[in-house]
Amino acid sequence: MISRRLARIKTMQHLYAWDRTPKEFDKDIRESLFKSFQDTYQVYLALLQFPIALNDAMEDLIEVEKSKYSPNQNTIRTNSWLKNNKPAMFLFEKAHDFVQGSPLNWRSDEIAMGRVLAKIQEQEFIKDYIVFEEPNWEQQLELIQTLYDYLFAECEEFHEWLEELYGVWNDDEPTLQREVNKVIKSIHLSGAKVAKPVLKSQDEVIFSIQLFQETLTNNEALIELISSTSSNWEVSRISIIDLTIMKMAMAEFMYFENIPVKVTINEYLELAKSHSSPSSSKFINGILDPVKLRLMKEGKLNKTGRGLQ
Repeated sequence: MISRRLARIKTMQHLYAWDRTPKEFDKDIRESLFKSFQDTYQVYLALLQFPIALNDAMEDLIEVEKSKYSPNQNTIRTNSWLKNNKPAMFLFEKAHDFVQGSPLNWRSDEIAMGRVLAKIQEQEFIKDYIVFEEPNWEQQLELIQTLYDYLFAECEEFHEWLEELYGVWNDDEPTLQREVNKVIKSIHLSGAKVAKPVLKSQDEVIFSIQLFQETLTNNEALIELISSTSSNWEVSRISIIDLTIMKMAMAEFMYFENIPVKVTINEYLELAKSHSSPSSSKFINGILDPVKLRLMKEGKLNKTGRGLQ
């Protein structure tokens, strides 16, 4: 589930942190980078388990209602729509096989869970679903698909809660949303296909660590390259995030011979659009393009193979 784009984001996060509190590159950085990939994976598993956590919260409400002298049957029914949902159980069981130390704990904040549940209960797809006395497999699966669509696309309370629980949610969200949707589409009568845990030997993890190391090791040379190209801008006036993005891109130009230059430029312009100011991508492109031409002229654009330059 780990992509090259996510690897760049993780590297960017760590370089940004290093710029704010400089220190030597050591094994702690390697472990920190790897742990950030592991955390993303554990959040992925937690997201797959969310329907069951939601059902548990509703079960608590049902128990409270049943303890009353005259229980309201409509309240009980309104909180029973996820009970015995087979696709939700498949997701929970498959994810549970790999859960270790998740940054997310759905039980940590009953108030936040209550807010999210209240918004879900208001949705028409829930009102339409609870009319079924015994929903069949197709209806149960459609419910889960619609639930995730709503959570990811519309439920602000859900996103706010995730931002509180997991500080880099906004960075990881596109990857996690894509991967969770992939699992939802894989659900069938005998289970679901869940991605395996992240390993230190994975190409993307190795790439992230190497990119961090090359960018940090050649930090002064990369800054000088930016400084000599951005004649109208002093490096000190460039934001840390824009400077980090440019240094990473230039490190890819010079030290990653199998990554096409066009791919590198496109990827970092996308990072600038999603992680910096509205004008940053134009500014960064205005630096990277002449740097590319200069490195080509000086024979420092270390690319091998057709189409890489």
